[in-house]
Amino acid sequence: MKGCDAKSVTAPKVERALLDYFPSVPDLDVTDKVDLEEKRQKVRQDTQTQIEALTDKLQRLDNKEREIMNFYINESIDFDSYRAMKKQMDADREFIRGELAKLSAAHAGGGGEPTITKADVVENFRENWEKLTDPEKRQFLMRFIKKIVLVNDPNRRGF
Repeated sequence: MKGCDAKSVTAPKVERALLDYFPSVPDLDVTDKVDLEEKRQKVRQDTQTQIEALTDKLQRLDNKEREIMNFYINESIDFDSYRAMKKQMDADREFIRGELAKLSAAHAGGGGEPTITKADVVENFRENWEKLTDPEKRQFLMRFIKKIVLVNDPNRRGF
C-alpha cells in the first residue's frame, strides 16, 4: 500500500470523503428482497418442521403416560414408580409446550428477519465509523476499499 504524497490530504479529509461517498456506492444493496423472502420462507419451513416434531413428541408422551397408567392399574408397577415417571413426563411436557409457544410465536411473526435497507447500512456505517480506533479504520480500509482516488477540482471548496 502506497501512502499519499500530497501534504494537503489529511486523514480527517479522507475520512470525511469516505463518509460522504459511502451512501453513493452502487453495489451497496447488501440484501436483495428475493433473497430475504427465500430466507424467510426457509425459516418458516424450519420452524414448521420443529413445531411438527415437538407436537409429535407431545403425542408420544401422552401415549406413554396412558401406557404407564395401565401398568399401574394392572399392578405391573407400584405407585411410587408411577408417580416418579408421571412427574418426569409432566416436566417434559411442560418444557415441550414452552418450546412450542416460542416457535409458534416466531412462526406467526413471519420469520422475524427485518428488511435491511441501504439507508440502514449507511447509517450504521456512519455511527460505527466514529467508534473505530485509527488502526481499526486502517484495517477496514485495507480490507474493503480497493483504492481511493482523489481528484483535484479547483472549483470545489474544501476538498
